[in-house]
Amino acid sequence: MSLKQRRLLFYSFILLFLLIAPFALLYATGRTINWSRFEIQKTGSLIIESEPSNADIFLNDKRPTLFFNQILKRNASPKTNTRLTNLAPANYLLRIELAGYLPWERKTTVVANEVTHIGPIRLFKDAKPELQNTLDQKKQLLISPDGRTVVSISDTALSVIQIPEQTQFNLTIEKGGKSSIYWSNNQENFVLNDRYIISRQGEIIVNLRDSLAFQPTFVRWDNDNDYQIYYIEKNRVYRFIFISKKNELVMDITPLLKTGDLYDYKLDNNHVYFVIKKKPGAEIVVLYPGSPKKQTTATLPDGTYHFISDAKNKVLLLETQKKELYLLEQPLPLFFSPRVTLLAKNYAVGSWNKNKVLYATPFEIREWDNNHENLISRFGEVIIGLGQLSKNNEILFATKDSIKILPTSDQIFSQTVNLLSEVEISNVLIINDDNLYFLGNYNNQYGIYKLDF
Repeated sequence: MSLKQRRLLFYSFILLFLLIAPFALLYATGRTINWSRFEIQKTGSLIIESEPSNADIFLNDKRPTLFFNQILKRNASPKTNTRLTNLAPANYLLRIELAGYLPWERKTTVVANEVTHIGPIRLFKDAKPELQNTLDQKKQLLISPDGRTVVSISDTALSVIQIPEQTQFNLTIEKGGKSSIYWSNNQENFVLNDRYIISRQGEIIVNLRDSLAFQPTFVRWDNDNDYQIYYIEKNRVYRFIFISKKNELVMDITPLLKTGDLYDYKLDNNHVYFVIKKKPGAEIVVLYPGSPKKQTTATLPDGTYHFISDAKNKVLLLETQKKELYLLEQPLPLFFSPRVTLLAKNYAVGSWNKNKVLYATPFEIREWDNNHENLISRFGEVIIGLGQLSKNNEILFATKDSIKILPTSDQIFSQTVNLLSEVEISNVLIINDDNLYFLGNYNNQYGIYKLDF
């Protein structure tokens, strides 16, 4: 190499250094040039994590490029999980894309001299529902509170479908009209039409009409014993242990029914809640089987009431006309009146977790926690199914034609992820962290479907 060539190379390196050094210095000190304003400003950073990782990143619909890739003219763009530095302070639309998964996006703000951590973002599969069981939409379909069992009933036949186990049992029953079902606390057995005790395995355990020689009314399960039921006959409450066929009188409620008709009743922790129709209004009466004369009362507004089993070890009462949900608690000392707490108005569907209830009104998702009610989000569609995923506390909800995920956010109006659309949903059955089961119509086939996400 000649002296002239060496000098040219030397001066080229000096020039290159003078060109790169200012930008490298700005980058090292967390600054950038705002060319629109012709000023130097401090920058911020984004740490972006996703599950699964290796997803493409877009900021304002453009792929960001790392500083040294820009200098070296490389086309490689960063993927999750990564840290993006030297970003000008501004509002950005962040979008994450990965093949086989639904895109995720939200607005985020980069603040000067600050690192904003986003994630880990859960990406949901772009999947189609799989048909598990074909059902006749004309038949009456009754679902267990935990969604694990669907009972299909015609005039003389009954099918018990165990959803997670993917098994079905068929049996014959006597002809009847519209059917009603009450499930045991562990939801392994149910009472059909105040007559049959049937297991999830499709076995008729007891025909109460044969065992009792009459048709009992208001058959209800014991809250603590799944082999024990209660029923009412001639204004008397009886206990029937169907394993031993033992039948015994619990209490006479004739004086109670002189003032009104019985809406419903529930046994809980050695006392019995009765809801009595009054003129006007309604009344809750708590009786104690060991002390029949001992009772406490509380009043309710006008309405039609029945107990629901959405939560174990909780006494929940639903007014069926205004859709008002009440929590009943018996304070100590026990001679105090039962405490009646209005949890929700316009109650549509709910999910109880310990002392919290996540519930939906037709167009809202709310949470009741420790006597406080919080609005989570509002929507323009009627919500018919609801649950919370345990991984990142995302809320899964269903409308009549879609299934969506509401990400964890402090914002009231948060962007949702649409898992499924173009479907007719009747009921959401089971919600797990990675899949769900629903009852509905998809591609002109009605039945039970599984959707992995």
